[in-house]
Amino acid sequence: MPFTDSLKLALSKKDILPLVGAGVSMSINDKDSKRVFPSWEELLESAAAKLKNENESDTASLIEIFLRKGDYQSAAEYAYEGLKNGHWHDFIQEKIDVDLDSLDEKSVELPKAIWKLSNQIITLNYDRILPWAYPGYSAQVSVLENSAIANLPNIHEKNNKPIVWHLHGHIDNSDKLILTPDSYKKLYPTSELANTEYLAALQTLKNVVAHRNLLFIGCSLDDAELLAEITKQNDLFSGNGRVHFALIKESNRSEIEKKLKGTSIQVVTFEDYGQPLIDKINEMAAFIETSDIIIDNSLIAKKETKVAFLSANPFGENIDYQPIIKELKKLPYSINCFPLTLNNLQQLSDYEYVFIASTVVKGRLVVEDEDISFAKIDFIDLQKNSDLANKKGVFIFLNEVITKEKLEGINFPLLVLPLVDNKDYKKYLSNFIFQIFNKHNVKYTDDVGLILNDEKFILPQDYCNSSNKCNNFIKNENRLPSDIDKCLLKNFIGRKEDLITLSREVLKLEDDNGFVTIIGSGGLGKTTLSKILAIYLAERGRFNCGVAFVDCEHLLNFDQFKSGIASPFNLEKAQHLEEHLSNQFDGESRLIILDNFETLLLLEDKEQILNLLSFMSEFASIIVTSRELLNIDGEIPHTLRPMTLDEAFELFVLKLGKRKLSVTEKKLVRDEIIENLLDRNPLAINIITSDIFQNTNLFELHKELQSDIFNVSEEDLSLFNNSVDTNIDRKKSLYGSILYSYNMLLDNEKEAFEKLALFPDGINIENLKKMGQYSKEKSIKKTVIKERILKKLQNKSLLEESQNKVKLQSIIGRFAERQFIHRGKDTAFFDSVFLYNNALSKMAIDLSDSESQAKRNVALKFFEENQKNMLIIIDYLNECSASEKDKVIYINRLSILFTSICSLSNFINILNRNVSTYSDTHFQAIKAIVDNSSYFNGDFDRVFHKIKKNIPLAQLKHLNTDDIVECITFESMFNIYAMEGNQAYVYHILNGNDFPFSKVSMAIDIGILEQDMSKITGFLSFEYKWLTGTLALAEIDEYLSFIHKKEHLERMQISYVRAKKKPYTKGYINLLVDVNPYTFGLKLLMFAFCESDLDEAKKYYNRGIENLEHIKYYYVEAIYWYAKFLKEHNQHEYNDVYSKGCDLAKKHYYRHLQFLFDELETPTGLVYNPKVYPLPNFESLVTEKEEALQLLSQ
Repeated sequence: MPFTDSLKLALSKKDILPLVGAGVSMSINDKDSKRVFPSWEELLESAAAKLKNENESDTASLIEIFLRKGDYQSAAEYAYEGLKNGHWHDFIQEKIDVDLDSLDEKSVELPKAIWKLSNQIITLNYDRILPWAYPGYSAQVSVLENSAIANLPNIHEKNNKPIVWHLHGHIDNSDKLILTPDSYKKLYPTSELANTEYLAALQTLKNVVAHRNLLFIGCSLDDAELLAEITKQNDLFSGNGRVHFALIKESNRSEIEKKLKGTSIQVVTFEDYGQPLIDKINEMAAFIETSDIIIDNSLIAKKETKVAFLSANPFGENIDYQPIIKELKKLPYSINCFPLTLNNLQQLSDYEYVFIASTVVKGRLVVEDEDISFAKIDFIDLQKNSDLANKKGVFIFLNEVITKEKLEGINFPLLVLPLVDNKDYKKYLSNFIFQIFNKHNVKYTDDVGLILNDEKFILPQDYCNSSNKCNNFIKNENRLPSDIDKCLLKNFIGRKEDLITLSREVLKLEDDNGFVTIIGSGGLGKTTLSKILAIYLAERGRFNCGVAFVDCEHLLNFDQFKSGIASPFNLEKAQHLEEHLSNQFDGESRLIILDNFETLLLLEDKEQILNLLSFMSEFASIIVTSRELLNIDGEIPHTLRPMTLDEAFELFVLKLGKRKLSVTEKKLVRDEIIENLLDRNPLAINIITSDIFQNTNLFELHKELQSDIFNVSEEDLSLFNNSVDTNIDRKKSLYGSILYSYNMLLDNEKEAFEKLALFPDGINIENLKKMGQYSKEKSIKKTVIKERILKKLQNKSLLEESQNKVKLQSIIGRFAERQFIHRGKDTAFFDSVFLYNNALSKMAIDLSDSESQAKRNVALKFFEENQKNMLIIIDYLNECSASEKDKVIYINRLSILFTSICSLSNFINILNRNVSTYSDTHFQAIKAIVDNSSYFNGDFDRVFHKIKKNIPLAQLKHLNTDDIVECITFESMFNIYAMEGNQAYVYHILNGNDFPFSKVSMAIDIGILEQDMSKITGFLSFEYKWLTGTLALAEIDEYLSFIHKKEHLERMQISYVRAKKKPYTKGYINLLVDVNPYTFGLKLLMFAFCESDLDEAKKYYNRGIENLEHIKYYYVEAIYWYAKFLKEHNQHEYNDVYSKGCDLAKKHYYRHLQFLFDELETPTGLVYNPKVYPLPNFESLVTEKEEALQLLSQ
């Protein structure tokens, strides 16, 4: 087979990067000419044999079963699980870590030939063969694993340094081998269930395929299938225009081309393994060495220049490196940023240029410890204990000039400049990049800086013409929640010792249980301190699954707390949270901040809440802020001391801005205002200074504060009542400062301030601007709260802003709520809040109804961020002038949104509190929404019994569906009746124009399969395809990879449909989250499908059927699967189970299930024909239902 032009071009440009599979290692023999490495199947057979020797026969049998089915990954899963407790490492070492001296060097020809193609190789193998086969010394080869984040990018660079990247792991780290289904999902995330540990590896792989042409060598048919699946799910080859190649044996060509269909991989064939394959690779290598292809040099990718920037900003320093960063951004290179630590200084072998920014203290360089505390090293340590040798240039920016003696012994090219926070040398900084990289003038700072080994500087010759414009600052940072904004760092004063202590305690929790409680009185800065710590840790790449912030101030019960603390795991709705986490914890690190926890200690659910907190501390690092101790095991208390007078005065002066204080004013501020009146409380200082202007008379301010604080009553102080805030003066100072600032507001500003008490989630400024298009009130952003007023409240420190969202601070929120309650409100006050939330809900529903899954995900994320706002207004709807119809529509929207993603308990509770405020059909609609929500929340028995009594099935057709309120009642009720087996009746009374989706759903359940599915997506679409034999696994897997991470109901249902065609492994099923008995039932059925033990499978089937009792269609379908299983295994229970299922299918007119039961009993091989199973006369069916219901009511 001749080479294609694209392959010739790739070879001549040296763009080929080999990806080596098991076939290469399988070619290696020992000196007795015996193959040394086992095949995939042989390895797993050996594992089964070893397990039998360890008396683990059951697990060994499972491995053998999966091997017979050809499911090697599932077999590997059981092999790993069986051997991981003490035997796995030794087993893998024995089978794969062969003695290299025992190998026949004649068999090394294939891997040696591969080295001719490239000095960089990716391998799926775990062994040491490729370094051993390297033509030079094997010690020269750099071996990369997926954990080598800083060095992974080197793999796609064309240079002379030999590198082998073990994409699936290396023998030296046997616990990290990509072997089982779960480990494949972690490396190749085909869904949001994926692990984040390998994101850097996956991103590197994507970069590789964007810049190099892969050549797959030694990949089997199974490898090809895996590769095709991975590329389709992760879009590895999309959009970059690169062609990739696979060396394939001619006899396998047809089958592998089918598997690779849809990818950009061309096959290159060879006649046979052994010498023909080696000859083919040598033929390719010849194109690299001598090529007569004319290439446009402009198309040849240039090697990317590697640049690192390290800076030190330990706790308490807060150094501004932005001027230096701004200058470095002029470089046309990507710059990787790291904290300046000794560990990072030792990880720089692959960078050509290194920039360091720090300060000097007593002649030593400031660096960070691993806990972000202050540390110092001698400059000679940069030579002795770092990886700065062989650099083309090292540049150090400091805050002062140092002597040359400090640098004695350094032999790498070094330029040291005093440009950190130094205005005197500003001109040198602004010309730095131009002079050094453009002019190559390293001596331009001779008069202010130090140059060592200037002859060793190697500066880029093509800098001016560089085509690489990717001047990104790449930071290894982890995400912060919307409640935490880095702007907090700007005005943060003191607390250095607290931060150091807390950092050490919190980082210890990554490897231990327990939680840290920051204790202190109100306004002392507990919340701010926890957020500052989170920012520091996230900026340094700690907690790879991010930081979560839960404000406990507005949580009213255990369910709300459970939802909040489970949110970082995407398990808010999990029915069995503790069990799921215990069995399926992903091992990732998370930081959870539980703010204002003291409010939960007053709830009846206190013990449940504390027990769950204790349990969750095993799976995340947790910081609690509270005004009192929790007094449970695992608590690590950290008492927050009051600010020192110096710290408080520094904060006061900082907040004054440009205003200068006289000597007399300084004494007044320190001794009287800060010490005596404000009690050194940082929140009180922030609030008071926000009302001080250039012309404010501080002596008059002193008098006013004295008056306000003196007049604070005991009732006022009850706002802060708890066991910690026993200092009356401290409470008075805080309340008095808030009151002072409140009294300075205009009336419309006071109203806005109080209105914000109804926005516990805060207000997103961008959302406020967009709301007009979703409301009849086009000026809604002016109606609810004007932006300029929000800005003024923020300037007065009454609001906090985080990532474009503003909200009341916790204590100030309590004050606003009290003012809001005591002050009479007119209808317009509540109308504006309702209009805003109504518009928000409409926008969320509009997005969620989109055919685009991306838009639906945006809708659910948007709703998550505003759900407390939307809930709280329900308590005040009776104060609004909106019609009851509009209120019912609003509540119905929320029911849809809460059903989609959130725990329904809170929604149900607040509706039950307010249902009595509605009348007539509106009352009926709210009750119907409550019932529907309760049903979907798993309260099946009680709700169904209740609605049969209140709104019998026969009454449904008498509801006026032209009236939107009665229509909501109708829809809520028919959904429940349909679930309970009445699809045939509901189908007849449904108007397809009003309820097109529901009409199709009912039709499918009763076997009317001639449907227009063009506008139907998701679960119903896939169920229809399964019923009609058109379901494609790739399509369903793609859909699962895109749905929102918290759509557990949808994920479970669709996974069940897929499992009906091809069962999942237990590993995948365990990751699915059950949110009610229905989803739990589906999960149990999926376990039954893959269970090999007969008795265990029966248990799964029976438990699944039990949980599905109220969802009749799937209840009957579960009975069918169980009957089928019993017949296949010749079990005596078959007849009874078959009869029960068959009778139920007939009773409920589940005609396709009737067909399946008939085929089970008497196979004909025919396809489903609805004419064989006629539907009843619907009018007679309605009459039968009505008569039956009348008898029941009697």
